[in-house]
Amino acid sequence: MAEGSGISLTETALEHHDVLSLLEAAGPLPSRALEDDLDCSLATANRYLGTLRERGLVEKDGTAYALTALGEAVLRTVETAARQVAVLETIADSPFLSNVADAPKPFDVRWLADATVIRSTATDPYRLYDRYVEVFEDASRLRALRNEGVIPPGVLEAMTPKLLDPAFDAEGIWSRASAERFMQVHPTIHELRRENPELGVYISGDPIPIDFSLFDTCLVFLSYDQRTGHPTRYVETDDESAMGWAADVFAHYRERSKTVPDVFEEFEY
Repeated sequence: MAEGSGISLTETALEHHDVLSLLEAAGPLPSRALEDDLDCSLATANRYLGTLRERGLVEKDGTAYALTALGEAVLRTVETAARQVAVLETIADSPFLSNVADAPKPFDVRWLADATVIRSTATDPYRLYDRYVEVFEDASRLRALRNEGVIPPGVLEAMTPKLLDPAFDAEGIWSRASAERFMQVHPTIHELRRENPELGVYISGDPIPIDFSLFDTCLVFLSYDQRTGHPTRYVETDDESAMGWAADVFAHYRERSKTVPDVFEEFEY
């Protein structure tokens, strides 16, 4: 193991995460308290503390032990990384990571450390739709990229009045293929939008690799099943860097988009 790699210290922090967390929450503590709270022998508690003192993560003041500044920083770093990995594990079998890698601006997965992830299941296939509509109803602004997807009955009807309300600040950019599919399924909605370009619907001249909704309160990614077109993952984050990334990506495609009438003037429903 290369000196200074941080791997060894990370391994120590992970191995003794329960001790570090306890000291962060309730420290300083004597080793006897650790013995009781960790349900281990006093000898084991002292051995753990000895290891952590050697690595500079814990210090002793009299009979009590507490985290050092390094210990606090390492614990925060490890826990942040663990949250990131938990999100990545949840979306590992979806195309999200490959799709976001094709966006015109690099995406840092560290922005997802505190993200909310919802998976569709056979017993609750619409839970992610329910959460999306809830966020939508609370929002006053929306910037959306759409490259694929199927909208189930009821969801579009629930969103349409607000989408057509001039007071709601909304713009959406679709790939041409996804817009054509949507028009065929929902011709009435797109007829309204074609006749009213001020409603803020645009068609991208470039392929759109990622599907997201940037609200004023959060950023939502949807990841779809490639066979059925239905969303299987919902990722929501209020990380400022992630939201700034989405605003820049939206602006990139907005500059390369045209209104629905300009693109589909001859399109027959």
